[in-house]
Amino acid sequence: MVVRDPAGDPVVIRNPPLLDDGTPMPTRYWLVGKEARLAVDRLESSGGVRAAALAVGPAELAAAHALYAAERDSDLPAGWGGPRPSGGVGGTRRGVKCLHAHYAWHLAGGDDPVGRWVAGQLAAASAGAVGAEPPVAAIDCGTQSTRLLIAYPGGATVERLNRITRLGQGVDRTGRLAPEAVGRTVAVLREYKAAMYRHGVQRVRMTATSAARDAVNREDFFSAAESVVGIRPELIVGAEEGKLSFAGATADLDPSSGPWLVVDIGGGSTELVVGPGPDGGLLAVTSLEMGCVRISERYLVSDPPTSNDVEAARHFARALMERAADTRDKALIRRSIDNCFETYGTTTGEQQWGQVCLSMMVEMGQLDDAFRFAERGYADTRTLYPPEDDRWLTAPPRCLDTARLFSPQMAPFRDDPRFWSVALRTGLVNYWQITQQWPDFCRGQLDSCKARAAAVSRVDAGRRA
Repeated sequence: MVVRDPAGDPVVIRNPPLLDDGTPMPTRYWLVGKEARLAVDRLESSGGVRAAALAVGPAELAAAHALYAAERDSDLPAGWGGPRPSGGVGGTRRGVKCLHAHYAWHLAGGDDPVGRWVAGQLAAASAGAVGAEPPVAAIDCGTQSTRLLIAYPGGATVERLNRITRLGQGVDRTGRLAPEAVGRTVAVLREYKAAMYRHGVQRVRMTATSAARDAVNREDFFSAAESVVGIRPELIVGAEEGKLSFAGATADLDPSSGPWLVVDIGGGSTELVVGPGPDGGLLAVTSLEMGCVRISERYLVSDPPTSNDVEAARHFARALMERAADTRDKALIRRSIDNCFETYGTTTGEQQWGQVCLSMMVEMGQLDDAFRFAERGYADTRTLYPPEDDRWLTAPPRCLDTARLFSPQMAPFRDDPRFWSVALRTGLVNYWQITQQWPDFCRGQLDSCKARAAAVSRVDAGRRA
């Protein structure tokens, strides 16, 4: 049995090329699952064989027959001189004879274009919409867990599964994937194969990350995984892992509310990704060899961990984070800040980008740039409106919105003494002094706020005099 359904019952069996008495058996894979057989029966009775032959090109079909025959005949006994199986899928050399045989080979992981077509038709029929695109799948073979996502191409989730497989067990110490870890992961992949079969998945992408990157025997695992799923895992580097994590984490977010820092803490690595930039791309991607499995196996060796264990783990993580902060694509971040000054203008879109730029500079600790940008972006509005006019609290045309100054992430900007010069230029100081309606951040330090407002007003008055 090479494919089972979720209940463990057989769906596809693999036949030897010869029966016990030496009779040739041309059909290598046999569809035995009751529901699958009935579904393909209905498809054949509605003209499915002819439709499949029209849907698949002759050259592609001939290549599939040849591949099927080569795989089957490779299992013949060495030196066999008796009758040999003939034909390709279903015993035929050309065209389409039996959809059951094609579908069985497809479910077993074969590269069968007719089998893929059958799977698509069955998935569309089960959804009540013949011709609709069938779902696709993604498998992530991580250091700590193995995940499956089945979704329609438009994004609607069909099924999402996550299993703790700990593929990275011992890899940090040995540099090899442990046999028991590979066994656990392959067992889960069999479960996922059944789920994909159940939903009629035709296309799947499978990736492997930190544990596989570190393991010298990863190709052995890849071969085992391929034998179950039908495709070989892709080994992705840390930067690509970070980009994919960012895409998933921000897919439903409004880009104008960024940029964001996405931190993906895995079993063997941690990715830090900053974006989007003005062109929609990423500003920085960093991958650190730091994850829950790596740290627990290297430092948290006691159960429960001792205070020394915990402190050693913290020191390791802190050192990596500080190094990342020192080296994390500084040139790219610098270029994004320079781009803010180059692209800032007076249109609505440019004003919105200006708000993003100011927040980004503050969150990255670039306060000198932030105040230089604020001096450019916040016009001197003190003569535009009388103090009692509540339009002091919003931006006049061609000026950044002062509401951004009061967001939580702008606290470092407000705590800097230079903030009061910005507040003076925008008219906020004048408004607060006359109306005595002080902002929330002055709660608990009202006297200090009033003193700073008075001081900056006196300096400004002296300059004007």
